[in-house]
Amino acid sequence: MRDRSPFILLLILTLIFAPLGVAYSQNRSPVITDWWVEVDYYDYWDNCYGDYCDEYAVIKGRVEAYDPDGDRVFYTWYVDGMEADYGDSLWYEVWSEGEYEIYVKVEDEYGLSTWAGPRYVKVDFDWWCGGGCSSVSGSRFNSMGLLLLLGAVAIPLLRRG
Repeated sequence: MRDRSPFILLLILTLIFAPLGVAYSQNRSPVITDWWVEVDYYDYWDNCYGDYCDEYAVIKGRVEAYDPDGDRVFYTWYVDGMEADYGDSLWYEVWSEGEYEIYVKVEDEYGLSTWAGPRYVKVDFDWWCGGGCSSVSGSRFNSMGLLLLLGAVAIPLLRRG
């Protein structure tokens, strides 16, 4: 009589691991239902020198996604081809004007992914500042300095009178 133990072992292993292979092959990619990006502008008052204060922009984004199989999902944001942030929201500071290309990748715990993009945002400090962020007469920093100077001159004159 033949030894059937290798056949039985193969049958047992097939019965154990076959459902895992079927479950994995039926895994579906995450679904992105919505995503957006926008730009907000800020003054960096801690970096003021002379009559100039740095401005910077933040590219903000948010993605809404789910996995149809209920798997955990992970998010990766890309700005101009470089990994920029992780999570369902993007916060990316930029100090240079120009157009930025944004992508987002949503990946499930088994490595299946869905991409969205590109979306383009334009950072334009002149638009935000009205063309005067770094000029002597147009910057808020200089306007405030001028107001303080006038106050410092006017108060002693008023006290004399």
